[in-house]
Amino acid sequence: MNMHAWMKKHTNIIILTMVYIATNWFLLIISGRWWDDWPIHYMDFGEMLEWYRYNGNMIVPFLTYPVKCLPEGGYRIAVFLWYYFGSLLVYKIMVNTKLFSEKTALVCTMIYIAAPINDARITMIVYNYAVTFCMFWMGFYLQIISGGYDGRKERMVRIAADILLFNSYWTESLLVYTGIIWLYLLYDEVRRGGTEKTFIRISISCVWRHLDCFLLPFVFFAFKGAFFTPYGPYEGYNGFSIASVMYVMRNSMSIIRETCLRLMDNYDLTQYGVGFIVFFVVIAGVCLYSFYEKKNGEDNPDDEGNTKKDGAMLLLGGGMSFCRIISLCGCTRLRDCVKWGRRPRFHAAWNWDCFTGVLCG
Repeated sequence: MNMHAWMKKHTNIIILTMVYIATNWFLLIISGRWWDDWPIHYMDFGEMLEWYRYNGNMIVPFLTYPVKCLPEGGYRIAVFLWYYFGSLLVYKIMVNTKLFSEKTALVCTMIYIAAPINDARITMIVYNYAVTFCMFWMGFYLQIISGGYDGRKERMVRIAADILLFNSYWTESLLVYTGIIWLYLLYDEVRRGGTEKTFIRISISCVWRHLDCFLLPFVFFAFKGAFFTPYGPYEGYNGFSIASVMYVMRNSMSIIRETCLRLMDNYDLTQYGVGFIVFFVVIAGVCLYSFYEKKNGEDNPDDEGNTKKDGAMLLLGGGMSFCRIISLCGCTRLRDCVKWGRRPRFHAAWNWDCFTGVLCG
């Protein structure tokens, strides 16, 4: 295959790569240390292990210490690559679900990549989130493609998916997003079952066939609660309580409003330059292309029923976003949304995944 044929075959990947570089180039040139990077910088592996034993997140030293030992700025190159591969996995997932055309998947992934959020990724203290982010999407992708294999190969792919998902849950907010995988597995089971079985029978069959995936979040939650409960200065850290959940339910509307308002604060052209411009160029380009296509194109018979699909995606995106906000605000140390500071942008990458569903129409 010559270069021209290869580029034509992988046009969408090339486009996503260009958009990603244009919006994340700062990771490759920024230098300095911020926030909690300073104490980590002077820790050896034993000290780091002891520190994270207190807050119960034992995977962090094993992920962060190796990149801490890289030359100055090396960890930011690693972050750049983790988020890049994760973004490509988002595209591959959308395409392989058969729910979206390649064009729709491309547009949604471009917006997902270009959204000017999660600026905290430049800090080493949150390097582990870049890794678990990619682990989750890879686990999701393997769950999808495992259905195309039979016998031993299917089992091996599913085992690999379970391992990746289990380790991604060390970022506990990702537990909520397992619901997206469940919904896909149920959809796939309905598609395979046709009209011969009732929905209840299909649902039971789906849970039984994918019991490992349905039990995985609960197994991790029990495992971490039994062996890695935060203690000492971190006792109660990110823990749920009845009082905090009730607080969220009573103030859910104000919390959602504060979250949405703060997603974009402090993002200006002087601070983020090209990345911020590219985001709006992508949005404007998508809108103009959609307008042109509808004005000059013919009706596509494949688009019939898209209104219902868009409504379903809107409900799914809104519902998952609400669950996401509860998963953050329900934590006892985070429940006062006014004191979040940079946390809305810090966790916005996960919340943006939900809003991507709204845009899929």
